[in-house]
Parts: sequence; structure tokens; C-alpha cells
Amino acid sequence: MDRPISKTETYLLIAARTVLGGILLMVGLNEFHQMLGDLGAGPAGNQFLNSLKETGYLYDMVKFVEVACGLLILSGLFVPLANLILFPVLVNIFMFHAFIAPQGLLVAVLIMACSLYIFWYYRNLFAFLVRYNAKIDPNSMRTDEVRP
Repeated sequence: MDRPISKTETYLLIAARTVLGGILLMVGLNEFHQMLGDLGAGPAGNQFLNSLKETGYLYDMVKFVEVACGLLILSGLFVPLANLILFPVLVNIFMFHAFIAPQGLLVAVLIMACSLYIFWYYRNLFAFLVRYNAKIDPNSMRTDEVRP
């Protein structure tokens, strides 16, 4: 089931990693340093975000996951794992912009598309999740499948 990886796929992966990691890192750090200023979520969006901030941990945890996984994805370390950890956060970002603050929907669609492409690129690593009685042998993975 080994497949050849083309240069185009590799370049698309690097572009998806750069876009996804860069956006997450900038938006995650914006909460602490206000580099981008107020991102303007609208009245309903600000009310929802303020309720998350008032919990005392949830908003900070989400921002930590954004920054940490953004750094991992940008650096190329543990990209499939970072994308897997980040995916529930990305789904909630997409749903937030789809239903509460539609002005950021384009960016939410972009980061979802980048994340889904990263999943598609590393689909052989996740194949055991969707196959019935798949043989799992961690020593069988080829090193050329793990590149960028």
C-alpha cells in the first residue's frame, strides 16, 4: 500500500503547514501580545469569548493548544500528532465563525482546508482507525513516508 509521494504533494504540504501554523501562532499569540489588535468577533462573538474567558481555564487552554501545535506544525515536528490534537479546536473555530461570527469564516475555511490536507497527506498513518482488523506494525513504516 506504499504510494510514491510527488514533489507537488510535498510542496502543498509545506504550504499547508506554513499557512495553518502561521495563522494559529499569530492568532494564539495575539491574545497575549495584541499584535493584531482586536479581531472583531461582533457582539455575540465577544459575549461567547468572554464566557470562555470567565471559566478560568478553557480559553487559556485553547490558546495554549493553538500556540503549541502551531509551533510544532511550523517546525515540522510531530505534524500528524499536532494536527490530530488541534483538529477539535479547528472544528470549534469553524463552527464559531459559521454560526456566531461569520466575518471570519473565510479564514476558518482556510485553516480547515489546510488541516484536512495534512490529514490526507499522512493518511497512511491514520488508516488503522478506519480499517477493520488492520495490522498495526509500528516497525513497518518507511522513513520516506515521514518526510516533511
